[in-house]
Amino acid sequence: MKAMSNPEKKYLELAEKLMKGTITPEEKRELYDWYNDGFDSEVRLDASLEGDREEMEHRIFSRIKQKAWAIRKTHTLKISRYAVAAVSIIVIGFALAILRYSSTEKPHSVATHTLQNDIAAPTSQKAILTLANGEQIYIDSVENGSSLATTGSAGIQKTKNGALLYQALKKQPVNPEYNTLSVPRGGQVIHLTLSDGTKIWLNSESSLRFPVVFQDSQRNVEITGEAYFEVARDPKRKFIVKSANFETEVLGTHFNVNTYSDESASKITLLEGSVKVSLPGTASIMLSPGQQATVKSGITKSTVTNMDAVIAWKDGMFVFDNLNIAAIMRQLSRWYNFSLHYSGDVQNKHFTGSISRNESAAQVLNMLELTDVIHFKIIGNNVTITP
Repeated sequence: MKAMSNPEKKYLELAEKLMKGTITPEEKRELYDWYNDGFDSEVRLDASLEGDREEMEHRIFSRIKQKAWAIRKTHTLKISRYAVAAVSIIVIGFALAILRYSSTEKPHSVATHTLQNDIAAPTSQKAILTLANGEQIYIDSVENGSSLATTGSAGIQKTKNGALLYQALKKQPVNPEYNTLSVPRGGQVIHLTLSDGTKIWLNSESSLRFPVVFQDSQRNVEITGEAYFEVARDPKRKFIVKSANFETEVLGTHFNVNTYSDESASKITLLEGSVKVSLPGTASIMLSPGQQATVKSGITKSTVTNMDAVIAWKDGMFVFDNLNIAAIMRQLSRWYNFSLHYSGDVQNKHFTGSISRNESAAQVLNMLELTDVIHFKIIGNNVTITP
């Protein structure tokens, strides 16, 4: 994490002094100038608020968060991962300062809502595990740190942090057993460790079909939606990820597969090792770390300029890198499980930025609205996008 710059430390210290009542007139003027720079009169900070501590705290908290988003006149919302980290330090530090000097008052949320309605971020996995015999287990119904099921091939545990762990039994059945793990729209990312040690993260609106224990010379799994793989190395057995129209073949590596049906193309992105991507009956291509294969009618290869934008979802972040609003809204709709409606020509707007997936839909959309080139309305489970 990048350390705070000297100016950031300075304004945090001034904010603390303001709350303690030890700030000088010159320092107060400097803090007010910094706070008010670039914002309208309705949310300005001035001496008239000094008697209203609650309102003062609320406005400063809101401004600190908004200052994380530097808005370009090119209709692009800019924020780097390091800026997020730095501003997070300011917010946390400032929260501690208020708690320290105002023990009877609870700090306000740093979000400033403009949308009247909201949709909360997912709070449960909602994942369903379908066993070989057709039995379905709702993962949320099983306590963390307990046994999920025992099949003829393996014991299945739900770990203390909510992940699934497959452990092969010594005695194996003659015929292989297959399980399917599905995460619906509006479900949290789930982490799974297969019997060979391969680790997989499964995104919302995604599914994975896999053998409970790998018995063949190949390790084959099938996916829909999006998954991130850290494949356990096994020189004797290839690991093959199959989707509707292509295969990805590896021995041991880290890569991401995005094959949502509502996207114009599937994308396979390599972080470590090497992979081969192929279409049935056509030539294949090899990827090196930092490269991405795009599968449409054929396969093309390119270099990834922002890996965070590809894999941030598994670490609880939205990261947009010059992404058009239609693609952004598809990501948001899967996570928050809402329906999309467009009114007017807005789909050519592009944005760059990042925000936690733990924020509510309104908080994310409010940030996008700061550009003043796009607006949103939430009614029930529907989101309408307008210029």
